[in-house]
Amino acid sequence: MQKLRTRMNWTRITQTRFNTERTWYIVCKPLTFAHHLLVGRGTQFDVQRKCIVLLKDQWLVALYTAEGKIYVRLRYRKVRHILSILAHGDAPGQRCGQEVPEVISGAIRRELLHTRVILDAVGKPLHHFASTWELVCAIQDLLVAPRDAFQNAKVLHRDMSEGNWIIVNSRGYLIDWELSKLLKSNHPRVAERTGTWQFMSIRLLKDSSVHEVRDDLEAAIWVLFWTLIKYAANSFDPPDRLRKLDMFEYKPQNPGFDKREFARPFGKAGLAAEGLDLDGPPQLVDLVEKLGVAIAANNNLSRSPGHSLETHDWILGTLNSALEDNEWKDLQDPAIENDVGKPVVEVEGSGSRKRKTLELPMDARGEYKKQRLCVEDEEGDADGEEQDAGEEVDESEVLEDPDYGELGQ
Repeated sequence: MQKLRTRMNWTRITQTRFNTERTWYIVCKPLTFAHHLLVGRGTQFDVQRKCIVLLKDQWLVALYTAEGKIYVRLRYRKVRHILSILAHGDAPGQRCGQEVPEVISGAIRRELLHTRVILDAVGKPLHHFASTWELVCAIQDLLVAPRDAFQNAKVLHRDMSEGNWIIVNSRGYLIDWELSKLLKSNHPRVAERTGTWQFMSIRLLKDSSVHEVRDDLEAAIWVLFWTLIKYAANSFDPPDRLRKLDMFEYKPQNPGFDKREFARPFGKAGLAAEGLDLDGPPQLVDLVEKLGVAIAANNNLSRSPGHSLETHDWILGTLNSALEDNEWKDLQDPAIENDVGKPVVEVEGSGSRKRKTLELPMDARGEYKKQRLCVEDEEGDADGEEQDAGEEVDESEVLEDPDYGELGQ
């Protein structure tokens, strides 16, 4: 392997094996800059095909099913709206840690494997939508993927989040399957809850319930709501917008309370989607109201039985009906960078409480890093919650596939 390093960038030539053939890739700088880690996603140039592909270079908990094997399974079972896998494998000799509890802190030290996956496309983030119609169309595509995975491959994604949804040529694709679960598994891999706290269902935030389809579907709705608050036209001023976005943050004292209070009005008859103050098209407002009612019903907040999130059918049908509106399709309302107020905390001073603007560091996209607004919340995520986990993919179920290979050094 040839390697060239510079101060600000790095490039190397690596290879993968496809049966007896070799495929060469030129790897450039990381694609994500918010991760202050040694590994992450990056772009590659496929020398043979002369196109840009995606390298996912990561350290994965050894007890998790290898993401490459999950992609192979999904591909074999004809799951739609996922990227095609070109190659995958572990970096030889790259293993660290061990699965033992820390005596002092009580935390669990994980055994980690250095793994790589190469996918066939690089998309744009969900929040770079060209119109709200394209946004909802992409989300409809993104929900086809977990439905196919659940029905055809018996896999549950378990990490529906804004960062795991991308748009390629105006269509949505679901990525990041490393936390997915095989339905036949019946034992936990790790003690703590896995997933993205900001978009977890209210039910999972409240207790250690087993992760189900309805939790992924509720998470998908929360992703839409978060994206509309942050990037769609609405009537919030910056401080109000910040307070709405803080609803998605994890509060250890009362997990899921803010989301529950936000969803409660949707369960009352006659209330529209006032919680988002959307300035967008009426078709979008109507869709948000229906999805909010579904969240309320999913958490027993509705006065009357609502639509079920037990399966993918209702939500896919609802999205499809909304997208049939040609007037909305022709509307040009692209994503905008809404102003978000600076966090304000109360501090003690001179015998009285004072309100102080908290200057938070910003990431590469100009967004405030995920930090708690309350001083007492700084401990972070809760622990001790059991989480269902996946098993290793049965290689006999995948079959030999000549179109993907294993990564070399």
